[in-house]
Amino acid sequence: MNWSPTNLVVEVMRAISNSLQPRYRYLLVSSILSQLFKASPREPATIVTQLKILDTLTSDPGVSVLEICDALCSVLEASIMAQNKTPSQVDQERQVQEALAQVLGMNLYIDHSFS
Repeated sequence: MNWSPTNLVVEVMRAISNSLQPRYRYLLVSSILSQLFKASPREPATIVTQLKILDTLTSDPGVSVLEICDALCSVLEASIMAQNKTPSQVDQERQVQEALAQVLGMNLYIDHSFS
């Protein structure tokens, strides 16, 4: 079976998350969020991978939705404000924005579905 690097990383992080006790899973999410803040806007593939990991990990109801939404909105703002993009960078930024919308949409849905 041939996996893309993004899918491999997501599945490894899912396995790590599943091996953690539920009360410690937030540490993994916090670590991914801190890496997301450190990522350069010039590394859209890294950002998309981190967002896909967050999308997978945030299905756990113990994760702070507000913290994640705040971090994701900051990344979205930086993505939108980036200027002087080449056509390939525009396409990569679109992928980042789509991944952000997916994670934000899933978090908002999960948050309201348990209310």
